[in-house]
Amino acid sequence: DFNDAQNRLLHYDAVFFIGDEEYCELINNMLTSKQTQVCLIDPSNKEKNCLQLSLSLKESAYRAVSFMARNGYRRIAYIGSDHHPEGKLSGYKLALKEYGLPLIEKNIIIGINAQTDGQRGVSILMGHGMDCDSIFVDTDSKAAGVITYLAQQGLKVPEDIGVMGFDGLDVFVKAPPYLTTVKTCFKEVIEKALELLREKDRNEIIERCIEYPGKIIVNRTTFNGKNLTTNPEPLNYSSPLIMNNV
Repeated sequence: DFNDAQNRLLHYDAVFFIGDEEYCELINNMLTSKQTQVCLIDPSNKEKNCLQLSLSLKESAYRAVSFMARNGYRRIAYIGSDHHPEGKLSGYKLALKEYGLPLIEKNIIIGINAQTDGQRGVSILMGHGMDCDSIFVDTDSKAAGVITYLAQQGLKVPEDIGVMGFDGLDVFVKAPPYLTTVKTCFKEVIEKALELLREKDRNEIIERCIEYPGKIIVNRTTFNGKNLTTNPEPLNYSSPLIMNNV
């Protein structure tokens, strides 16, 4: 029961929740009581006064597109959702800008929201003339659909075009299509959170957001080291862990 669960959790020094929607009422009550440190992993509401551990979508996408740029890709398209454009799409645009690569509006396909919509996304891109040598896709599931559709059109990955996904799901990384992608890595950030919890005073409640980037998984759907002599350098990189007070 709800009250019993809350009473039991209040006896712990800290409680981690993945997301903040399923147990929203419980989390809010615990935050109000301020008896136990609440730690939220990837919360939808960044306004909660607790320790938050969030994947930096912008930084992760920036690193992904930077990887593609460093490996010789020059006309990188984007296929993704229209949800939270300040995240992955912003990171994509930032990387193009910093590497001096063209931002071609017809190569940006958004509104591809369902995980099964990758084929539809790349069909729209092909309808625009397919003026790209690679595609960054905002999820692995959509990227797999993109690769399937390209194969149906007689295009080989990565021989004809590179494809990179986002999520690092084993089903796409350790089996065909052996996707180059960005993996969500919780280990480093959770270790940092545990370090903060060990160092805090017993009655202190930490109100801070730790943002962390994903890790590049190099696989078979991109060429690596292509045209290395012409690779540009970026203007700057962001730090691996970005810590802000809430």
